[in-house]
Amino acid sequence: MKKFSLVYIDDNLLNLEMFVDIFEDDFDISTLSNPLNALSTVKELKPDMVILDVHMPFKNGIQLFRELSDDVETTEIPVMFYSMDDSDETVSEALRLGPEDFLIRSMSASQIKARIMNRLNKAEENAVDEKKNLSCENLELNLEKFQASIEGDEVSLTSIEFKILYYILLNQEKRIPKEELIKYVWGETTVVSRAINTHMTNLRNKIKPAKFTIRINRHNQIHVVRN
Repeated sequence: MKKFSLVYIDDNLLNLEMFVDIFEDDFDISTLSNPLNALSTVKELKPDMVILDVHMPFKNGIQLFRELSDDVETTEIPVMFYSMDDSDETVSEALRLGPEDFLIRSMSASQIKARIMNRLNKAEENAVDEKKNLSCENLELNLEKFQASIEGDEVSLTSIEFKILYYILLNQEKRIPKEELIKYVWGETTVVSRAINTHMTNLRNKIKPAKFTIRINRHNQIHVVRN
């Protein structure tokens, strides 16, 4: 069974220690006591979920939640608040921001674990659903059926061409070194450069109606150019 990763942020060291003692068998937990460093730490660790205390000095949980939500690298990471403060004002203000849940410290450990696991499992299911299709402009890849289509019309690709196109579209916002693409498609097998060039030429001819082109620059980097 997968062990999800959590980052728990709380300025109270005792709270951090207690949380780890209770839940370390269930989750991979990283703790942070300084909220000022939280955003950079979450970006580095890329956890499955962030647990946030509400009342912290210098930067409270509400402020930190907004930072996490606004940053493109962390906006998709689920967040839960965790606090002793169960006042209607605090809970309502926090929930209006749209976290996954608001956990109260007085809840039993089993209830807290169940709430966290439910949200994490749901997030994982949604991620799997999103991965069933991959698209760029008017071209779509159906990853379940291994099919490509342009505006609904199926494009016949070989398994190698599909794998090449998949990796390029998966990384469509960056420039991919040719060696990286070759390693993804063929693994450690030695492949001559002209072989990938042939597959790329065939692929580009087949997807000409797409509203983007695939180019290789003089540095042997492959990238998507939208028309």
